Amino acid sequence: MENISNYPNDEQKSIIDAVTNSKEQTILVNACPGSGKTTLLVDIFQKCIKNWELHGGIACLSFTNVAQEKIKKDYGNILPNKHFVGTFDSFIYTYIIRPYGHLLGYLSTDKLYIIEDKNYNSFLQKNNVYCAKDSNDESIKKSILDLEFIGENSNFPRVSYDKGKFINKWTWENHVKKAKEDCWQKGIINYSDLKYLTLQLLRHPEFGSHILEVLNYKFPYIFVDEIQDTGYFLEEVLLFLMKNSTKNFLIGDSDQSIYSFIGAEARIFKILKEQGIIEYSLTNNFRSCSNITKLISTFSQKGKTINSVKSYKGNNTLIIHNHSKNLDNKFKEEVAKLISNNGSFAILARRNSICNKFRYTKYNECPVQSHLAKQINYILHNYFNVDKSKAYKQFEKCISHLLFETNQDYELQELLMKHNISKSTWKKDLYLLIIELYEVKENETWNDWMSRINNLLLDISKKYGLYHKSFNKKLSKDNKKGIIKRNLKLKQENLWWKNITRIDTIHGVKGEEFETCLIYCEKPSAKSYEQCPSETWWDSGEEQRIIFVALSRAKKDLILCIHKNTYDNINKDLQKKKLFEFFDNIIEI
Repeated sequence: MENISNYPNDEQKSIIDAVTNSKEQTILVNACPGSGKTTLLVDIFQKCIKNWELHGGIACLSFTNVAQEKIKKDYGNILPNKHFVGTFDSFIYTYIIRPYGHLLGYLSTDKLYIIEDKNYNSFLQKNNVYCAKDSNDESIKKSILDLEFIGENSNFPRVSYDKGKFINKWTWENHVKKAKEDCWQKGIINYSDLKYLTLQLLRHPEFGSHILEVLNYKFPYIFVDEIQDTGYFLEEVLLFLMKNSTKNFLIGDSDQSIYSFIGAEARIFKILKEQGIIEYSLTNNFRSCSNITKLISTFSQKGKTINSVKSYKGNNTLIIHNHSKNLDNKFKEEVAKLISNNGSFAILARRNSICNKFRYTKYNECPVQSHLAKQINYILHNYFNVDKSKAYKQFEKCISHLLFETNQDYELQELLMKHNISKSTWKKDLYLLIIELYEVKENETWNDWMSRINNLLLDISKKYGLYHKSFNKKLSKDNKKGIIKRNLKLKQENLWWKNITRIDTIHGVKGEEFETCLIYCEKPSAKSYEQCPSETWWDSGEEQRIIFVALSRAKKDLILCIHKNTYDNINKDLQKKKLFEFFDNIIEI
């Protein structure tokens, strides 16, 4: 977000004063997009720790790395030991599950693994950790680690094994509970388990109150960013932590709650308002021009106008297309005309399958059988051609798993410290490794490349004093396709969109911003899993919040690309038709 020249404004001043000077225990802020939520949070955090005199410290929690990275950058990555800045997951793992998880009696914390990797399915199969059959004799084929705790029914947890499909009580009591506990006794959990088990600890009739007493003493102040993304179990955990804390500062946007498929429905705003908590508002948008804020105001479910602070106006363009599967050259040419050489340009869609239609700069795929080689090749392609930041995180996760047998951020930091490896050294080595692996050597085959990866990993493991993890087993020679020459030549016909900054799903860019956004909606389908959500974007509910998030990523120019069938259907509704008044330019392809 751009610098806020008149910071703090009147709305922000009242919130700063409420947190730093008032006796209110809980300050709840419901802010609009681009209102400087993170800037405000960081500023208040700094003000509080500057004059900190209380025992313990502040737990500053978020669901993204934006706030914590900004705070750590301002402090040179060195914070007073009392305070914690990080994700909610890392907080409950570090201060609740790790030290107290064993008290549940069915969770081993001696060697605890948080696993989301599908490769562990084979491990689960070998250990018989699978659901059997439910009461209707329908096999649940997904592994127990794919099951997620979404909420609670009256007397058993609500567990989902697919979007909108939930385990019933009989299945929970006879199969899932036992299978889950088998995993937990082996120290194997997923992130959903992490949240569920944390709540079980805080509700424990014998230990729960004592754990909370320790946490409240250690962290009398609780700050939470992006509060709308908590979800049922983290909401309940947060309500426990807040009950006897000294100060709670919660900030978010109920209009940007788009993770209901994992139980996040911004319930916390309603709960706290019912408890009599005053809700503060931030209604000034410092990111987008008035042509965009006027449009997103119509999608806001809070009923408050979003005000643009910018003095200049951008453009809203509506493209009505007639494509069902592939995108033709005429469409590409029309979009290319709208792409500016100046500023960032993002193409956003509802699903990855739609994004794949726009994926550009296609290189020869990695032909060998090695899953690891394919993974590294894919990440390198994304790093140099799609999104450096996102690809770097994927690369770090991959390499840390190979070197340290972990892919968790907070475990990695502990392991780096344990081996006396500085963060700057680690990052430098990773960047050098990325550049070295991407380079194409003369006459190098894919087998040669895999051997080079293995040797480079071996050099790093020796440098860090680590045991060689037998990388060559995962990068073994492929006698059939490994002898093919490694070639990464760009296909020239795809150069038309060389100025595109990002192609991603709407969920994937939440919290980010771009000069120009093109939001693509494909043809509606009668099949439920292929329905174009654009027809429901103009109604209430989560789909409305999804388009709200998408539209609010744009800073200056907005391009909404919808199918002709959708356009015709919307024009039948006089109320929805009014939304087209916000578009200066309409192009039909």
